[in-house]
Parts: sequence; C-alpha cells; structure tokens
Amino acid sequence: MKIRAGTIKRIHIDRHAIAFNRKYAVPGKPDWKPVITIQTSKGSIKARVVTFGAGRMVQGLKPLGCGARIWIETQSEVIYE
Repeated sequence: MKIRAGTIKRIHIDRHAIAFNRKYAVPGKPDWKPVITIQTSKGSIKARVVTFGAGRMVQGLKPLGCGARIWIETQSEVIYE
C-alpha cells in the first residue's frame, strides 16, 4: 500500500506493541502486533515494513500525542506492508 508524496508523515516505533509481542505473541501468528506507526493528518496506520525516500529524524522538545519523543518525518511517498 502507498501514501502519496506531499503530506507530512511521521514514522515511529510503538514500544507498547514491542512489549506485547515479547511477552505474549508468537512471530508470524495473527496476534503478532505491527510495531511501526505512520501518522498523517488523516490518521494513523500500523505497519510491519516501511519504505520511504528522503526524510529527517526528529527529537521533539514536546512528544507527539502518542508519546513518541523521536520520529522520522518525511514528505516522500511511503510504501508500507
């Protein structure tokens, strides 16, 4: 799936999903949670694999609404799975 270029996308790792997977999930099974979140103005998308062009890594003075303190910001096209 794709998110087209032009809009700002913030990509970060969901540490709560990582903790859940380490404690409860078995890799490759349906209960395995995706740990990458892509935030856009239209909402959030959970993904397992993300490919994108130019971007920058940001450490914000204020965290995002979800609590992320470090994220990647890009306006490039994003392809995710």
